[in-house]
Amino acid sequence: MRHPRNETPSIFWKTTPIGYGYSDRKSEPFIASGFYYNHQWGVSEQHKSADLPNTGPYLVTNKHVIQPSDYPQPDSVIAYTRNPGEVQETTRHHIDLYKSDGEPKWREHPENNNIDIVLIPLDFELRETAMFHRANIVSDPTSISGGDLAEVVGYPAEMRNFHRLPILRQALISSSYQVSFYDSPYFVIDARLHDGMSGSPVVYAPSVVDIEVDEQEIDSDWGTVEPFTVEGTTERKHTRLLGVHSGERLEFDDEISMEDIESDLPNRDSDPDLRDFLRELEGRLENIERETGINRVWHAKYIDDIIRNY
Repeated sequence: MRHPRNETPSIFWKTTPIGYGYSDRKSEPFIASGFYYNHQWGVSEQHKSADLPNTGPYLVTNKHVIQPSDYPQPDSVIAYTRNPGEVQETTRHHIDLYKSDGEPKWREHPENNNIDIVLIPLDFELRETAMFHRANIVSDPTSISGGDLAEVVGYPAEMRNFHRLPILRQALISSSYQVSFYDSPYFVIDARLHDGMSGSPVVYAPSVVDIEVDEQEIDSDWGTVEPFTVEGTTERKHTRLLGVHSGERLEFDDEISMEDIESDLPNRDSDPDLRDFLRELEGRLENIERETGINRVWHAKYIDDIIRNY
């Protein structure tokens, strides 16, 4: 008999916490989130063209995660896979970020370097059920609209001792999914997320109910449908990958930065107390913005773009 804790939804098997590995200093065991992805081209191996890009598997996360501004540049990232048959047992992997010649291994968008998504090729095998696939990416954007509920699956930094199982948070899609928000390649969600959730998959998993019924009997004299009997129902979910959450602040061209304010001071060194106050104010504003719950999500379709252009 399978243990109940092994009946974890498959979405939990597809994600991983991400840490940093260094050759010359202690590793950082937990920084952000990521997920596994395999690109299926819809053709069998024997019919696959030689010029098709590598299908994977890949580790997907944010570009700012592997190029951090607040940590030394890591040599590798640390990720985990779950062992078959026991969801709480994991295997730890060190994934090199650079080739032997110093070139980066990760792949990013070839035309827009602002897109905060990277794919890191993996050299270990993963079960099909432990990865997202191309079929999970939304093919019809009009089927998703503002006001729909999505789910964010990742690893809040505040929670470290939890068998590396992710946390699932509900989020409201707060902008049009099919129209770029503020002319940028992302949409926004409303959810209270936390540090460490950068790189989390954002998914849409509506319930589909299959109903088996007896044949309907129509009364031709009255134009009515006779009552019918429900034989049984089956509820299932089809998870669709909407995008990759980024914990970076939302910034707009018309914002006034702290650098702009400081440059307008009569003497940059004349009033250090004022400068300290401005820095404290900036921190408070960032906290207020975080508390508003508005979060950026980069469209999953750019994963396909990245793979096709390598």
